[in-house]
Amino acid sequence: MKQNLFNSNFNHDNFIEYMCLVFEDKHFKSDELRPSVLTGIEKGLNKYNEKRRKVNLFVYVTYFVKKEVTDYKKSKLLFNLSFKKR
Repeated sequence: MKQNLFNSNFNHDNFIEYMCLVFEDKHFKSDELRPSVLTGIEKGLNKYNEKRRKVNLFVYVTYFVKKEVTDYKKSKLLFNLSFKKR
């Protein structure tokens, strides 16, 4: 029987789509998160190269994507809450 293997070789577009889907939830669809994901990837890659990191690139960049997406979600939720109070 053929064994199923997970192919972890992402191209840039696949990685962006993957990150968008990972952080999607009931309030934020993947398309809305795309700009934050792109910013996080860019920041992560820049820092990785700048600091000459030796850690896993995937994990390092994912941290920056998570930070950007979390900041975006918080700002959006706070913005929506401020309008509901009025």
